[in-house]
Amino acid sequence: METMRVGVMAAVVGYGRSAMAVSVPALAALGCQPCAMPTAVLSSHPGGFKLFQMQDMTEQLERQIIHYDREHIDMDALMTGYLYNPRQQELAINFIVSQRRRSLRLVLIDPVMGDNGTPYTIVTPELMQGMRELVHYADMITPNLSEACWLLERPYDTRALTRTDAMDMVRALSALGPRQVVVTSARIESGWANLYYDADRHEQGVLAYEALERQYPGTGDLFAAVLMGSVLGRGMTIEQAVRRAGGFVYRAVKRTIAADTPTREGVLFEGMLGELTGAAREC
Repeated sequence: METMRVGVMAAVVGYGRSAMAVSVPALAALGCQPCAMPTAVLSSHPGGFKLFQMQDMTEQLERQIIHYDREHIDMDALMTGYLYNPRQQELAINFIVSQRRRSLRLVLIDPVMGDNGTPYTIVTPELMQGMRELVHYADMITPNLSEACWLLERPYDTRALTRTDAMDMVRALSALGPRQVVVTSARIESGWANLYYDADRHEQGVLAYEALERQYPGTGDLFAAVLMGSVLGRGMTIEQAVRRAGGFVYRAVKRTIAADTPTREGVLFEGMLGELTGAAREC
């Protein structure tokens, strides 16, 4: 079976389960070959930690892309997470355009900007504006509800979405460029849900889930990685992949709550990777 090579253009976090600390193991468990393309190196993620340290990796990322081009190292897919500055967004676009001429078949942009209506402290207005251009080059995007509103330049609203509003939102996001859209952590009239839309298959839906009492960093990174691995390597439809990714993250959160793990440490997913490996063998 062919092993899909996935470029992971995101941050490396030393402590706290987020960014590449969760996406790389999940992709590997699903049978993909993750290739790290660091955008920044952080001592910890920003949530719940004071005085965290961060190193800009823009120059190294640029050299890495040049190296891959010279060595004819091609990617089957690219997944982007946190990008440090607008220059990195330009590098991502250039890499996508170049690799599309060769082997690139799937680009997933996780437009990391913030949550609950508030941008992250490490995200600037310039980055948010650049993200609107970057998603034009994506095949699939996975914003949370806040990020979806910012991409559409709409005010973030805490009121529940009607089903009509939800489907209008995912179609509007697809009009920005990506053929597949997943909006996570959307508040709907009946509770909480992940929304999905596939323009090519004319499929859309609302997958409700039970809200849990705690939120953890890194769950969006984990969701996106499981989603990509399921679609890329296993040929799942967007609905199937969203169900798999959502279910995996949900079980990881429940496991973490049961262990009373401090929120800032992220979800206890390591002992669950066998679920993904087993799923990979079955498909």
